[in-house]
Amino acid sequence: MGDLAEDTATVVEALGIGPATLIGHAFGNRIVRLVATLHPGLVESVVLLACSGRVPAAPEQMAALHRVFDIAASPEEHRAPVDAAFFAPGNDASLWIDGWHPAVAYHQGRAVAKDDIEIWWTAGSADVLVLQPLDDVIALPANSQSILD
Repeated sequence: MGDLAEDTATVVEALGIGPATLIGHAFGNRIVRLVATLHPGLVESVVLLACSGRVPAAPEQMAALHRVFDIAASPEEHRAPVDAAFFAPGNDASLWIDGWHPAVAYHQGRAVAKDDIEIWWTAGSADVLVLQPLDDVIALPANSQSILD
């Protein structure tokens, strides 16, 4: 995660856009919080979409998330885990049926396992806006509440 955070900081510096507002979705919210922590002069605020990190999803939801990355599954087999992991009842999961990359998921998982959540959790001194769906079963709303506490 440190490499990704440093790459992000390098882009902000190269573009001369700091202090910036960084937006991170899912795994990306961890990266923008780490950038804000390591480079407070470059980051004014962060916007977190689907904030996660501290409160884990239920085992059955994590199983659905892992099945999302099964590239051997047919589109019909793939739809059920995508729907279960990412979509609230009544929403159409068909837009997310393809485009999943197991290698990316593997490396994100390794990065998360190696990182110390206490370093990046609060995004340093940056202002934080959390946009958190109440029906999210992977990035549970309790994560957002944990940032506010």
